[in-house]
Amino acid sequence: MQWLIATDLDGTLLDDGYPIEAAAAAIDSLPGLPPVSGGTVTLQVVLATSKTLAEGVQLAGQCESQPILAFENGAGLAWPTAACARRGTHRQDGYEIDCAGTDYRGIRKTLLRLREKPDYRFRGFGDMSPAEVANRTGLDEDAAAAAMQRRTSEPLIWQGSAAALRSFERDLDDLGLNLDLGGRFHHVTGGRNKAGAVAAIRQRLARVRQGAIVTLACGDAPNDVEMLRTADFALVFPGRNGGYVLPEDAAVSHAPGPGPEAWLKCVSRVIQSNSPEVDST
Repeated sequence: MQWLIATDLDGTLLDDGYPIEAAAAAIDSLPGLPPVSGGTVTLQVVLATSKTLAEGVQLAGQCESQPILAFENGAGLAWPTAACARRGTHRQDGYEIDCAGTDYRGIRKTLLRLREKPDYRFRGFGDMSPAEVANRTGLDEDAAAAAMQRRTSEPLIWQGSAAALRSFERDLDDLGLNLDLGGRFHHVTGGRNKAGAVAAIRQRLARVRQGAIVTLACGDAPNDVEMLRTADFALVFPGRNGGYVLPEDAAVSHAPGPGPEAWLKCVSRVIQSNSPEVDST
């Protein structure tokens, strides 16, 4: 059995303290990494996040297990060589890069046109300084600058009404863009979402690896819901309001809170209870 673990970062693997080293250690401590002696369980971790490639590389670079990155809500994919990157493709920071849909410049041009409607009041990262992004995210200015290195999505703070937001979402859809509702920010993307990214990764891995691939998705926010629903198993973390975006059932578990320690414990429990090759004692 092979597991594909797709995890959100903020509010899931990471808590508000951004413990990157602890998060990397949690990933590398999962049962099945390396493969269980005498068994067939293997793991591939995917960091499915609204963060940029630059931000994702900071965490992935701490991991010995070389996770795949589904950055900017899955519109971008970054494949390490160990996870079957192909020759002759665009490379950056040791990854094969694949971006889908409208690029950042095109997204910004569309948003500037839509802003002419008086009901559409918002501020995107492209309207902010690194200092403002740092203040709104809790990052330092260097990390905020990395968060602003966007390729195919724009985070924004919505300042209009709920009715105007629904109209804004319809207009974006008509223009070929998506609005992913997040915790602190909404994200305008030009292509693939997290669920689409995980499906593409699973399909590609299935072509080069033998055996069934079982997916476990981990997330906390509305922009994780489709990824959670389409996975074989889902691990849902509480949102900032304390609630869960999906109810528990046979395939959906609730985690008590975010952060590397809770994430490792809960993900390990799902793997152990559904993998006969892993000793759960």
